[in-house]
Amino acid sequence: MGHELSLFVGTFATLLAIINPFEVLPVYLKMLEGRDAATHRQVAWKACLYALLLSLFFLIFGTLILRLFGVPLSMVRIVGGIILMKIGFELFSPSPSGGVIPSGGVDQGSKRADVTAHVRHLHRRFSSRCRRPAVA
Repeated sequence: MGHELSLFVGTFATLLAIINPFEVLPVYLKMLEGRDAATHRQVAWKACLYALLLSLFFLIFGTLILRLFGVPLSMVRIVGGIILMKIGFELFSPSPSGGVIPSGGVDQGSKRADVTAHVRHLHRRFSSRCRRPAVA
């Protein structure tokens, strides 16, 4: 029982660091601002369903995909550890914008522009992580 619990806690902590719901929460709230609770619930359930399906896909086919491209699991572990370490350091360094989302008095056009800018910022951060060469 102790081994399973430590494996669960380790996996949960790793996924929490990768998914980082605290960074995505402002985008979610800003996009659904002014919507009713049923819409919030529906979007949250859809997001959880998509995440579950994606996780199950890679659980089933992940090893096959790695073998297909000739990538050893040890390389994935090393590069994943480096990426997680970088994410951890970024969590402690403040962002240039301060991470503040303006509140109140925003029209629909500027709200979309704010969300679009934030999503582009997140995309740049993610794609910059992916373009770096892996350590072999």
